[in-house]
Amino acid sequence: MAFPAKFYRATKALAMAAFFLLVAAACSAEVYEDDPVEVVVTDGNEVSETYEEIIVEIKGAVARPGVYSIPKDKRLNDLLELAGGKTDLSDMRSVNLAKKLRDGESYVIPAVGEDPLPSSMPSDEEGKLDVNTATREQLMEVPGIGPATADNILRKRDELGGFKTIEGLLDVDRIGDKTLEKLKEYLEVG
Repeated sequence: MAFPAKFYRATKALAMAAFFLLVAAACSAEVYEDDPVEVVVTDGNEVSETYEEIIVEIKGAVARPGVYSIPKDKRLNDLLELAGGKTDLSDMRSVNLAKKLRDGESYVIPAVGEDPLPSSMPSDEEGKLDVNTATREQLMEVPGIGPATADNILRKRDELGGFKTIEGLLDVDRIGDKTLEKLKEYLEVG
């Protein structure tokens, strides 16, 4: 018994619809910040590399300002290249292109004649700010610390004569366990 041509066309249409639905579902799959992202680089040979991505913003005198996903271990120079590089108006004298990128941060490339932004937080080799020597302004550069929390940290630091451990921040108003976990990425007790 031969199948009519209509049956083959209907079967083919159903198969194609199923294929497109599967592709659409795969493309819309959520990628979580902590999940490694696999990248396949082809250069005649296939190489597979796994890395974590962070989301950062670059603005100011750059070719393509915006928000970008970039591997976690990259530097400001890498982000600038991803954003198309500097413009003719860029004033690079005050920009630290070797600065490590941090998730959720915004980086500004100043234009000639603009006042450069305050210098970045002083850091050790890990890029962490010492909570016992930080100024109010430096503390406020840390994600999650606003003016009131910075004032509370300084007040408690003066009361205690300095923090002995990073967990001492739990004694500061407005800092709980969840906030402390986030702050540990940026702060240390030196």
